[in-house]
Formats: sequence, C-alpha cells, structure tokens
Amino acid sequence: MIRAFLVFVSIIVILSFSHAALEYRPKSKARVDRLLVVLHGCMQTAKVMAEGTGFNVLAEKNGFAVLYPQIPDGSNKDGCWNWFDPANQVPGSGQLKQVVDEIGKFKKENGNPNLKVFVAGISSGAATTMALLSCYPELFEAGAMVAGPPYGRANDVLGAFHLMTKGEPQDGNTMPKCQASAYKNRVFILQGMNDVVVHPKAAALVASDFAGGDPKEIFETVKRKPVEKFGERVLELAKGRVTLMLVDGMPHAWPGTPREILKKGPEKVPYFTSIGPSATELIVGTFGLSLSKNTGD
Repeated sequence: MIRAFLVFVSIIVILSFSHAALEYRPKSKARVDRLLVVLHGCMQTAKVMAEGTGFNVLAEKNGFAVLYPQIPDGSNKDGCWNWFDPANQVPGSGQLKQVVDEIGKFKKENGNPNLKVFVAGISSGAATTMALLSCYPELFEAGAMVAGPPYGRANDVLGAFHLMTKGEPQDGNTMPKCQASAYKNRVFILQGMNDVVVHPKAAALVASDFAGGDPKEIFETVKRKPVEKFGERVLELAKGRVTLMLVDGMPHAWPGTPREILKKGPEKVPYFTSIGPSATELIVGTFGLSLSKNTGD
C-alpha cells in the first residue's frame, strides 16, 4: 500500500511526459458539437489513456470528439495530476487552468463556442475532474470519476496519504475553495471495493460533497444493497443526479478493459483491468453520448 501511495503522489522529477494534449475527431463529422475530456491517472499518459479506454472507437461511432490532456513536463515523476497542491484547487490557476485553456483552444479550432463539454478521469485524474466540476460548474454537461479521492480535502502529501488510505480527510486540512455542491448536472462515481490505493469510503465522500448527506451513512447504505449487474456484484446508490457505483473485486484501475488491450502488458497499460463493467461504455451511456440518445445528430 505504501508503494502504491508513493506512486500516486510522488513529486520527484525523474521522468518526462509530453505536455501536448491528444485529440480525436471523428472522421464522420467535419464539425462536432460534443467533446469528452478524459484525464489519465498516475503511471499513465494521454496516449495510454486513449489506447486503454477505447473511447476513440465509440467517438467515431457516435460522432463526438475526445480530448486527452497531459500533465505538464516535469511536474510529477509518476505522471500524476498534482490534485493535492492548493495551486491546482482554485479556478484560473495551475493544472485546472491548463485543462480549461485546452478546452477553449479546441472550441476555437472547431469553430463551435457552444460545444457541449463532458469530463471523466481516473485516480489523480478523477480528483482533478472533481475539481474542474467544482470550480467551473457552468462548463461541463456531466462528469465521471473512477477510483479517485475527493477534490480539495487534502492540501499536502500527508493529507493526501490519510485521505486515500482512510477515506476521510485528515484533521487540519481545510475545506476546498470551490464547492462540489455548486455543480448541478449529472455525476457518475465508479469505485472498486478491492482498491488498495484509494479507500472505497472516499467514493462515498465524493458523492456526499456533490449531493449532500453523511458519507459514512451513504457508504453503509450502498454496502447493504448489493445487486447482480454487468455480471458483477455491484453496490449502487442514486441520489438524484449523482450515482455512486461500487464494484466487488475491482482493483484500483479502469474496469472492463478488453483482454486484447491488456495483453500488451501492465507496464505498457498500467491501471487497467478486465474486472468489472466497462467504465468506457458506462460513461458514454450515462452522459447520453451515444447516437441512440442523441437523435438530433
């Protein structure tokens, strides 16, 4: 667990990751009206995220574009978004500004200022996703977080370690500058019960920050009502626009990855697993990005 934590939050610079975001524009449409922003996690890159999730295949089929932001060169040795750094927890600053600027650039190049924007992320990318929804609530149509700690509940490395391992903030860590409750659109939270990097209770805290309520009560309520779904034992709770899904046996990874992708080897595609439902398909369905739910396309 300690090694997993060090991988997640290490800030010693020894590796280099390209800052350039990757884009996918469907060949079937000259001008798109929907953009999905996908944030990688630790030990991943924008390229790996595109390959591992398979979002580009669904984007081509359903006519939406995908933007894969990449952390700036040298900002984190393991490719993590520095979600616990206060500079990355406020609007108009740090890595949040980077992603928003990249969205603005895409809108300008696409010639559609009214582009509908959706966002999803895993691990440190999930924490950054929550920060984006909280600090820029008017920008996004929907957001999804996979295996990520809550935004703004840790302000340093020790606070991040406590939050991730205990699923609750450390005493003395301040509340976030932006409030998740300000975001009023669809939220989807997906978490593995076998996650040894981010405690499953953290997912209930994410749900609580968005929808209100006691996170401990939310977690216990979900645990008491397992159902068979997607061929897995799933624990699910919907609180209005917010859905929390916990999956038995799912580790700290993007679930439902096809086995042919995983055959490339974990060193090439880290933090992906075939266990659990397809996060990619769930997110596209939850966001209403499929053509069957967008008859106007």
